[in-house]
Amino acid sequence: MAAPEEEAAAAAESEGGGEGGDEEALRRLEALVTDLYHFRDTLTPRDPGRDPADPKNDPSTDPLVAEMEKTVKLMEEIQVSPEGRGRALVLRARALGVAPEVGGARAELALGHALKLDPALGAAWRQLGEQRWRRGDLRGARDAFGGALQQERVDPAAAANPDLHLNRATLLQYLERFQGALEGLARAAELAPGWDEPRKRHGNLLEFLTRLCGLLESRDGGGAVAAVTVYNATPTWGVSVGDALGVAEPVLTQHLHVHQGQTFSFLGIRVSSPLSLVVNGKRPPASALAPPRLAVSNLSTPPEEATPPSSAR
Repeated sequence: MAAPEEEAAAAAESEGGGEGGDEEALRRLEALVTDLYHFRDTLTPRDPGRDPADPKNDPSTDPLVAEMEKTVKLMEEIQVSPEGRGRALVLRARALGVAPEVGGARAELALGHALKLDPALGAAWRQLGEQRWRRGDLRGARDAFGGALQQERVDPAAAANPDLHLNRATLLQYLERFQGALEGLARAAELAPGWDEPRKRHGNLLEFLTRLCGLLESRDGGGAVAAVTVYNATPTWGVSVGDALGVAEPVLTQHLHVHQGQTFSFLGIRVSSPLSLVVNGKRPPASALAPPRLAVSNLSTPPEEATPPSSAR
């Protein structure tokens, strides 16, 4: 039995459509997606702290979800040829991604089918990375963004996409691959000089690394010292000077990053959760853990909610 996304794609095929017909159909599909995101941007945001168990907060009552489903049905009525199916599926996934809690799984499925039809679709790789990122699949997101970047060799549009470079840099920063993160942020800022976010993020990361190296170099006493970076901690949790800190199965990394004439060299231990630590012989309370909320940013749309990237302790 065919999956819903396969059925939708098959239904969208035209028997006699050519390249010219596809371009017109794809323009119509893109216009529907643009209208959907404009509708989203004009909505009053729902309370992020709402109780999911409250019937009033049922996703089926969300006007954005209703508009998304309406848009998807309209898109299914627009026919494209088999050659245009991949691009049509990418636009379908973009529409489903407007409400990722409801449409995210279908968006990933559509993107998977699009890439089977045309593995060179850089936009499909990028959107797939964003969808995987939203649900916390960092390895899958990294692989998808890597697939998108591979298109730079053959697709000038992919090489000039600031969204792709910024989002991949954000993921690399979270994984503490700071060299690639700095290069990606710098490239995004170069491609979109009027977009403040990559420039600010680039400056913030440079400042973080500079301060971190300075603190390690100015420490009291001798011997080796490493920076312990704790992720997914609530802003109200922390450790104090003099606390005894234990890390379960620590992985010590020698960082050496050179960027724009600056060299950052230090030892680091990355901790993905404060609950992995022992502070003064005790485990932190469950309230110390903040749910990971990884955000993607796009030049054409506002960035989604993000959690603070890390806490250096």
